[in-house]
Amino acid sequence: MSRLNKVPDVTMVKLLSMLSGAESTAVLPYIQVRRSQPGTPSNQTSPYFVGSAVLKEGRLVGLLDIQATRGLLWLKNENKDAIFTSDIAGSKGKVSMWIINHHTTLVPLIREGKWSVDAHIESKSNLLQSTSGGDVMDPEWIRRAEMGASEEIENSVRSALEKAQKTYRSDIFGFGELFRRHYPSQWRAVQKNWNDVFSGIDVRVHVRTRLKRPGVTNDSIPY
Repeated sequence: MSRLNKVPDVTMVKLLSMLSGAESTAVLPYIQVRRSQPGTPSNQTSPYFVGSAVLKEGRLVGLLDIQATRGLLWLKNENKDAIFTSDIAGSKGKVSMWIINHHTTLVPLIREGKWSVDAHIESKSNLLQSTSGGDVMDPEWIRRAEMGASEEIENSVRSALEKAQKTYRSDIFGFGELFRRHYPSQWRAVQKNWNDVFSGIDVRVHVRTRLKRPGVTNDSIPY
């Protein structure tokens, strides 16, 4: 499990731009209102973020949960300055990281009639806290922490792709615009049936995570 303190950053101008773009899709933060808790005034409520709403041609077609929303943000380069908590490979503990820099490069390819995208995700983070009981200065511990973070990032991206391609058939990643720029003639030939093409695109995910240095503390917290 992991969490990010980020939601899709969407202004009205950006929303209109997305809905009028090549894909005619958009994603908005999805908020629910929590009812008052026992012992608090009955009219006291609080909004909280539960995922993202997927719009297609101006209509709501479905929701992304927290994990899929994380994957969407990784693919759209919108996770900088987030707090990221993930498992550590081979350990019951967890590690919290502050993402100080990340970059995602999407490379489209059409070969022998098959459409694909290579997603290269690179992330650099400061270590904030560990509950593994291991030595956070040990290179082997750092390697396992990086492996666990990379696995969680890939899982969240796969979750977003599954929802967008198979469940909602909605290009929320901007793949259509990507192919339009790199393969304009092929794009024009499939533009009217883009959802069919999009749902069959093979997306290869490559993740590289690096812990730059220990942050708040060098001491592990017992799990």
